[in-house]
Amino acid sequence: MYFGPDRSDIVTIQQPRAFGSRVRSALDASAAAVRLRDLLPYWYALALRLASLLDSDSMRDWLSKTYMGRLPRIYELSVLLGRTTSVTESATTGRIQDTSHLSSEMQEFMQGLEEGETTCTFMLTET
Repeated sequence: MYFGPDRSDIVTIQQPRAFGSRVRSALDASAAAVRLRDLLPYWYALALRLASLLDSDSMRDWLSKTYMGRLPRIYELSVLLGRTTSVTESATTGRIQDTSHLSSEMQEFMQGLEEGETTCTFMLTET
């Protein structure tokens, strides 16, 4: 039975721009400054899938470093939102409505949150 010259060359995966060297450099410089939502709404989910397909421990490590770099800011945002948002408002809408009390920098960060980060912020707000 002949399968061709090399079975390992059947599929080639190109890394999407959202995970390219420019994005990595920006995240390494300041993870919280990058608007992940503008890259991909489900940036972490695709990154985990891609790391799995590529069997890349270095990508998993980089992804973890990125998340840990953004987590303090996510927590800070959830605390600020939790002080002024009623639990009923959050529960009924699924989103935080009033962000006028946030600094423009924090509003910008919130708008750039990836979907998983938004969910995390929403859950932390309720605690």
